[in-house]
Formats: sequence, C-alpha cells, structure tokens
Amino acid sequence: MPYVIFFNFKNVFITIGENAFNDCFGLTSVKIPNSLTEIAEATFWQCKGLKSVVIPDSVNKIGKSAFWGCEGLETVIVPYSVEEVGEEAFANCDSLQKIVIPRGMTYRFKEFLSEDLWDRLVER
Repeated sequence: MPYVIFFNFKNVFITIGENAFNDCFGLTSVKIPNSLTEIAEATFWQCKGLKSVVIPDSVNKIGKSAFWGCEGLETVIVPYSVEEVGEEAFANCDSLQKIVIPRGMTYRFKEFLSEDLWDRLVER
C-alpha cells in the first residue's frame, strides 16, 4: 500500500531527524513544509517507493545520504536556497532522471554531486 506523508503540525519545525523514514518502502510522496531548513543525514534512506520530491525554498541543506537508495525516485526539484548537499545525497537512485535546479546554478551543484549525476542536472 503506498503512503503519502503530509506534515501538518501546529508547531513549526526546522529539520527532519536523521534516519526518520529509513527503509519506509511504501512511502511514495512527501510534501515538505516551508518551515523546514534542513533534510538531515539519511532521512529518506532506502525509501524505494519514493517517486518525486519537491524541496521548498526554506531548505538550505540536504544531508549526507539523505535520499540514498531511493530506487524509485525519478525527479527532484531543488530550490536556489540550497547551499549544501551532503556526500552521496542522491547515490543509488537508479531511476533518477532529472535533478531540477535554478538557472545558472549548474556549477554549484556539480561541486555537490558525484560526476555520474551531472548529466541529470536540468536548469529551470
């Protein structure tokens, strides 16, 4: 059964903790709130059913291995606000077709991403 996570808390929070959704195989979609500033290390590690992620403008850091092994992940939209992407953040995402980034930011994201992902960068 597929699962969709919507964060709807009365209190504002700024990070999703390390390994929060580790091995959540049924997770297919995540709507990240605008209050979030960091996606911590291995937050969505091996969420194999996750297909797409839109990261809000509030996020400035994507932690190490944050989406490692998300085999179903096809598209990631990364905002201009992201200043740091941890090592192997999108490693072993076998279905990843594109990482959508702001126009003119290819040079910055090439610093963060392994060379095998460079051809998947798409400026918008």
